[in-house]
Amino acid sequence: RVQHHHAHMAACMADNELEGDCIGIIWDGTGFGTDGTVWGGEFLLGGYDGFTRKGNLRPMALPGGDKASKELWRTAISLLLDAGENPEEFFPPKSVQRLKIMLSAGLNCPYSSSMGRLFDGVSALLGIKTEASYEGQGAILLEAAAADDCQRSYPYEFYEENGRTIVDWRPVIRSICADKRAAVSTADMAAAFMNTLCAMAAELCSHIRDESGVGQAVLSGGTFQNKYLLKHLTQLLKERGFAVYRHRRTSCNDEGISFGQTAIAEKGSGADVSCNPTETR
Repeated sequence: RVQHHHAHMAACMADNELEGDCIGIIWDGTGFGTDGTVWGGEFLLGGYDGFTRKGNLRPMALPGGDKASKELWRTAISLLLDAGENPEEFFPPKSVQRLKIMLSAGLNCPYSSSMGRLFDGVSALLGIKTEASYEGQGAILLEAAAADDCQRSYPYEFYEENGRTIVDWRPVIRSICADKRAAVSTADMAAAFMNTLCAMAAELCSHIRDESGVGQAVLSGGTFQNKYLLKHLTQLLKERGFAVYRHRRTSCNDEGISFGQTAIAEKGSGADVSCNPTETR
């Protein structure tokens, strides 16, 4: 079997006729991980024959599970609570109290490292879209709302867990709350949020390169339909000396998954994939 995000990485590699190891920045909505959790904001190191999960977004609780991909305020409240903010400052107290009960009981609140769900929560927090009619609508509207000329970014942090680098988005959420209190424009907050994602990704990729010597970076997953992210992250990585590869003939979205699976079947070792950092690929 081929893990979802590994297939994304392999699809971009094969699309660009790459061999050897790459750093895969794979951001999407959701995909089942090899550890039984839901992934979506991943930094992988490897090639067609396997990968190591080198980093990921801090997992967030999704109250209501799949329901959170449509009712985006659910994820926003979860993010605020984890960041130590008071959700009742931004959302109806009745909704907040209901989700607090769910979260404290762990009732239908799966955790995910999904970049798509992080976009959902931030979109709702910014007041751009609190309920979506289709998956990804919040992220699309957030990109559309962003100011083109904003150079600001928010603070972020990393910490280590189980041999991986975890991207801590909680400082970003706290900074957005401070901006909302200061009546900063939605356009500037949306741009600052995406600028921050690009900055932290470039920094983490540099750390992975320092450890591995790998200087090829591939960008895949549905989140990279976002042209703002694609442009700015590509620029930052190139400034740091990376060879950056994006999809050219195949889709970065799930339409490209089968192409990646085929590339792994043709070029890989055929072994089942493990992302346990204590095991050898």
